[in-house]
Amino acid sequence: MKISACIVAKNEELNLPRLLKSIDGLFHEIILVDTGSTDNTIEIARDYGCKVYKKDWQGMADARNFGILKVSGDWIWHFDADFELENPNDVEKVKEIIQKESPDIISIFYRNLTIYGRDSFVERRMIHRKDKNLYWIKPVHENLILPKGIRIARSDVKIKHYGYFTQDILFEKTKGYLKYLSQNFKDCYDFVYLIKSLFILSFVDKNYINEFFKFHSRFIKVCNPTFLDFLYAVNLLVFNQKIEQAMLLLEMNKSFSGRFYYEFFRAIAEYESGQYDISRQRFLKCKKYPEEDIYIYPFSLLYDPLKIIDYYLQKLQ
Repeated sequence: MKISACIVAKNEELNLPRLLKSIDGLFHEIILVDTGSTDNTIEIARDYGCKVYKKDWQGMADARNFGILKVSGDWIWHFDADFELENPNDVEKVKEIIQKESPDIISIFYRNLTIYGRDSFVERRMIHRKDKNLYWIKPVHENLILPKGIRIARSDVKIKHYGYFTQDILFEKTKGYLKYLSQNFKDCYDFVYLIKSLFILSFVDKNYINEFFKFHSRFIKVCNPTFLDFLYAVNLLVFNQKIEQAMLLLEMNKSFSGRFYYEFFRAIAEYESGQYDISRQRFLKCKKYPEEDIYIYPFSLLYDPLKIIDYYLQKLQ
């Protein structure tokens, strides 16, 4: 079984060595698609034995698909330059999943590292069989197309991601995403990321809050909102003291009860409504959840939910 690593990079001389050290010698080959570097990215890649191909930038999906054409392996594991493989044994773990489950796609987890001492996790489908029917779509926030009957396996493999190391980096990248999405809005997939971008930026500029709810009300009418889409709305309502509206939204979405952030926001809303006993019980329940449920992107990059819980529990003493 041959697994090829495929990297898309541009001007990544600071990040790339860290990634390449973590995957050196673990793959059948390493393909690097360079989209216009003017620094030492290409030289660094070649020093590590990467096969380097140049491609004009036409979006992330286009670059990833170009890389797929260049690999000779049976499977492809996609990387960004600001990644780092957390455990070298995970390559063998992926091979075991392939042999036992015979999937077409395997999901992994990004561990978004921050200077704040709290990581967040997001699940992404970054490993797939080399197949003409499996390819990437969307210039930004790219995703794999999922043909009918596709088999997806989940793994607990984690990749360290340094792309949102500080809030300033997060906000700056999000502004770029929002600008692009505002000009190239096409479908519900774009709508999801438009909503998320407005949510994130509302933490630095409250003018984005009204824009968020304007688009969110349209979004829930034409698309199928997920748990995260619900959380963005209730989060802004709770943090901006719109408690009555938040409670109404929580009541309307009781199907999400039991998940950490549902319970977390409900506990805050209950406290702010004067329901102190039930709020305290719910806060204590929240502290027992595993970190994978608590520290998820983008919430824990914006604040530490456990510190907020401790703040309320202290007030409830």
